Formats: sequence, C-alpha cells, structure tokens
Amino acid sequence: MWHLMARQLQVGHPPRAKNESKKDAMTPPDIPTIYQGEAQLLSWSDTSTAGPKIVLALPDDEALECFKHLTMGRKAGQRMMIAAVHIGDDEQPVDPRPLMKSAGMVCKSAEFQRFVAHQEDEEFESADEREEQAAKYVRNWCGVSSRTELDSDREVAERFKDLMWKYRQFLGKP
Repeated sequence: MWHLMARQLQVGHPPRAKNESKKDAMTPPDIPTIYQGEAQLLSWSDTSTAGPKIVLALPDDEALECFKHLTMGRKAGQRMMIAAVHIGDDEQPVDPRPLMKSAGMVCKSAEFQRFVAHQEDEEFESADEREEQAAKYVRNWCGVSSRTELDSDREVAERFKDLMWKYRQFLGKP
C-alpha cells in the first residue's frame, strides 16, 4: 500500500519553513490538498505513445469523489503534485530503496563524510579518499566485507539502520 497526497499544482508558493511541525510538513496550509490517504499501485508503464504513467486504486468511492471535478486527458488534464510513501503492513513507512543503494548514496554525501571524519578523528583531502573512507566505515560498522550484504542479512541491515540513526543524531535530525 502507498500513502498518497495529491495537490493541485500551483506556482508561486513559498518553501516550507524548517521549523514546521510534522503535521504542517505533511499538509502545508498554503497548498490545498485534494486527497490524502491510502492508494494501491496497480500498474506502471512507459510507452513511446503514452509516456510514463501509473494506475492507482483508491480505497472507496468517497476517495474517488475528490478527483471527479478535475479535468482529465493528456492535453487538458489537471496537473497535480503527488507525494507517495510506501507503507508496510504495520502502517509505518518503508524505504523502497535497497540498503546497499542507500549506503552507496550516503557515502557520497559530504555531510556523511564529515560525520565519518569526526567519528574517526581523521579527514582525507581528496573526494575519492573521503568517499572510500566513508564506505570502509560503513562496512566496518556493519561487520561486512561488501555493502551488498546489507540487503541479505537482517542483523546487518539493523546495524546499518543504527548507523543511520547515529548519523541523523550527529546532524541534529532525530
């Protein structure tokens, strides 16, 4: 299942303030929400004639009512801003990216490299050395020889998640 927020796209809204609460961040007061609730991804496609598209199932007729006043079609269809969050059976967000990919992305991040340098009390000069230092730190923290192991061992995955929690604490983003 996916948690879906759909809003009519309106140009000119200011960016959200960093000090907004989670509720405010989910539904900014300056952007009217058309629909916020669950949807199920039924299909996706990408063709040369129709382009990329997704088909979602809404939970009931009431949810569909939110969209019935909008125009449809490739040329006249209503433009929308959509944010979707994958949720598990426990109703909690699920990161759809493989942990290996997340680890690779975070190791390229200058902020994470700064975190690693702070943890190890050692900083390398070149970007390549800093990225390799970060990758080595992740492998050592998780007790693996390759980041590919993050997706095949539940215990290793938990260690990586603990590291990401520690990193968020370092950034001041619990």
